[in-house]
Amino acid sequence: MKSKSKFVPHKGGGLYLYISKKLSNDSAFPFKPNDEVNIRIVKGRLIIEPVKSSNKEDEKNWKKLMEVRKDFEQKHHGKWVVIANGQIVAIGDNIKEVLEKANKVTNYKQHRILWKVGETIEEQAIRKIRGRSLRRKET
Repeated sequence: MKSKSKFVPHKGGGLYLYISKKLSNDSAFPFKPNDEVNIRIVKGRLIIEPVKSSNKEDEKNWKKLMEVRKDFEQKHHGKWVVIANGQIVAIGDNIKEVLEKANKVTNYKQHRILWKVGETIEEQAIRKIRGRSLRRKET
């Protein structure tokens, strides 16, 4: 699909990018109203990409934790668990080994949950690994 678009000045400065109805209603159009996007210029081309929302990943991870919590408290009590992208990515007795495995599997994903099965789940930044936080939340 191809369509002409134009930049429209905003009264407070900056520009709006007008995208035609024909293009924005096409089933292949990747954005919805109010989606956040990253815009950059690469070799003279304007690149518009969706912002990868950690909130969506965060929600998937907490949903998975709530889904497996009771079962894991019976089967894996005392073990460390890492959840990333809505999946269990590592389980083990040693926190260091579990985190190393999770890092390999997730390629250092930004949002992960680290949980010691059987402990109260509380929100706190518990570990920074190469600049990225692993968090736990109280439920």
